[in-house]
Amino acid sequence: MIRQIRSNDPIYRKISSAANEEVGRIAQGSKFGQEIMTCAFSPDGSLFAWSVGSSTVSVHSVSELLPILSSAATSSGATAASLLQNWAQTQSAAVLSARSQEANNGKIDLDNGQAVTAIAFGERGDGVSRRASINSYQRFNTKGNLVLAVGLAGGDIKVWDMATGRIALLLQDHSDAISSLEFSRDGSFILVSAAKDKSVNLWDLPDDGNMFHSLIPERGWVQPVRQVAWSPNGQHIVTVGDGKTALLWELETFTVVKSLQGHLNDVTGCRFSADGKLLYTSSLDTRVICWNIQTGQIVGRYEHMTPPPSAIFAAGTNDHEVIGLDVKQSRLATICNDGFLRVWDISSEEVKDPIARVEISPDARSLAFAPDERSIAIGCQGGFLQFYSFPE
Repeated sequence: MIRQIRSNDPIYRKISSAANEEVGRIAQGSKFGQEIMTCAFSPDGSLFAWSVGSSTVSVHSVSELLPILSSAATSSGATAASLLQNWAQTQSAAVLSARSQEANNGKIDLDNGQAVTAIAFGERGDGVSRRASINSYQRFNTKGNLVLAVGLAGGDIKVWDMATGRIALLLQDHSDAISSLEFSRDGSFILVSAAKDKSVNLWDLPDDGNMFHSLIPERGWVQPVRQVAWSPNGQHIVTVGDGKTALLWELETFTVVKSLQGHLNDVTGCRFSADGKLLYTSSLDTRVICWNIQTGQIVGRYEHMTPPPSAIFAAGTNDHEVIGLDVKQSRLATICNDGFLRVWDISSEEVKDPIARVEISPDARSLAFAPDERSIAIGCQGGFLQFYSFPE
């Protein structure tokens, strides 16, 4: 481990409106250390954002946060530092001094007025919106190409312009906490969101944030969706959640084209391979399954118990539940309830032993690979982050 940082938020967190009026407390009176962490690197690896479930998202310059891993800093670190300084300069006089000091320290905090449950960076590309922006309104007018979407406990989504540190859009349709957010990788600024209200929505940010479609299976949603993921070419989305099935959606028709069944317990995470040909899903059944998305067949299993458990044991509480996963280029990383981070080389379809198995905090709940796959951030339920680096 190269660094650990801890939140300094108060023990009891309050949920407040944008006007700072108290409207309640986090569900079930959560105390410090009982939150589910969410964290993400920006696509170019220059920024890192995280939240411990309070209303605040902290955004760091990676070159300041993790100087030992500043390969990205040589090319984009200066951009990140400049961006944070620009934030300070765009604020009102009342907060200018505080923001300037934060920017000088390579960190800025964004207050969202409600408990944060999901975050995702999005980057504008050279192409236009997938929907060719049927109507492109001027209210979504960012000064840069990078935004941060923040999902909230009440179901709202705030989209921050990272060039100014201001809210560019407020997206409203969900009625319960946002569980997952992800932008299409084609640079179109299309966002998919999932929430505990059993809804999955598609938003077109250039079209004034229009919620243009909801993904609904033929028989409707039976269980909430935990995570969503885009294919690299933007043509497919996968949804997983409380259930043993992963659904592969075709975006041209908004229909399920594959129902992937092979897990023995709830599915906790999903990620496509870099070329989009393979899909990785994690589950409480102690394993990660690799799927060929063209055939829907299982091509590999990454076990977290040796020997693999019986079906009855895997389907229940087993102390080896795989909490989450991330995939970058040639590596697959997982966090497991046995208290270990595992990293596999997935440059070939042959399943081998992990190239790394590292003991971590037993309450790890989220992870994120840096874009260069040299480092990984792990968010823990105790309200702190752990960072690990790996050899090239």
